[in-house]
Amino acid sequence: MRKIVESCLMVSLIILPIQATAAINTSDPLVTLAQFTKEELGEVEKWEVTMKEKQPRADLKKLLDTIKQNDHNVTVEKTKNAVYYKWTNTHPKQFNKASFKIIIPTNHAYDAELIVAISGNSWNDDVEEAYLADIRHINENYFTKNVSVFACLTTKERDILSDMYVEQVLKEKLNLTYITEQTDVIQQGQTNTFYGYTNMLTNQIDLMDKPMNVQLVVHDVSNDGQRQKLTLGTPILINEY
Repeated sequence: MRKIVESCLMVSLIILPIQATAAINTSDPLVTLAQFTKEELGEVEKWEVTMKEKQPRADLKKLLDTIKQNDHNVTVEKTKNAVYYKWTNTHPKQFNKASFKIIIPTNHAYDAELIVAISGNSWNDDVEEAYLADIRHINENYFTKNVSVFACLTTKERDILSDMYVEQVLKEKLNLTYITEQTDVIQQGQTNTFYGYTNMLTNQIDLMDKPMNVQLVVHDVSNDGQRQKLTLGTPILINEY
């Protein structure tokens, strides 16, 4: 669910002390988010990295031929505007799943698009090692330097954190600036969304003439409002949360 900032509302809850932590690794956006989350917000329940790039349709048709020759099960879906080709790979260690999609528009004036999503459950040293091997292989074999990368993760259910604490750790541990907060009441409960910018991540978008590359959503998961999950993404969340 992509949101536009409309209002800011601070909700006072329990303020927790912030403990000193090790420097955060900034070599990969997901690794940066996962390390920050485990140290400050809670255990990671699931994560996903989505890579997108427009490419010449001739190049992607060659890729499709190669994939089919390697006995991958490619599904085909045709619509009025495009043809969608999809297949999946599972990491040999069963940690991560990579889903591939090629979109070829029926209008030849438009380039085709390659989308790869790598996802997994939980986060530890073994998962990180497998993920980094996967992302390196995919970058080297499928994309150019023009690829757009979106990373996100969700924590396991946990006790509630105050908005003041969340904003404080975003500032102190991620060096977050241009912070904006938005509160929404939806059918599933209340959500608080924080937007901001950190120089610890290289990608960014502009929102209301300000740079942005972090979106954090805090959502209630219990009727009494005392349990929550947090979803963190860069540069913005592109999937439902």
